[in-house]
Amino acid sequence: MARSARNLAKANLETVQFGGTVLCPFRSSRSVQTGATVLTSKADEYRANARECEDLAEKTRDSLIKQQLLDIAQKWRHMADHLEKYSL
Repeated sequence: MARSARNLAKANLETVQFGGTVLCPFRSSRSVQTGATVLTSKADEYRANARECEDLAEKTRDSLIKQQLLDIAQKWRHMADHLEKYSL
């Protein structure tokens, strides 16, 4: 297991794989305060995942993981834009 994957596993975060790329870990779309489900579009969920990746990148001291998280955040945003552009 790669070093960054081990670190993500230690943090007990869920990851998503898109093609050959493991995307940023994210938590479910449930409200932390109430536990109620937050209804959002998939594009909004993807952007929330991107923000979470960026937040995690700000908190890590490991430059390799930081760059990977920022790259993955960019991929989440690209998928959100693509979804909005090509959705019916």
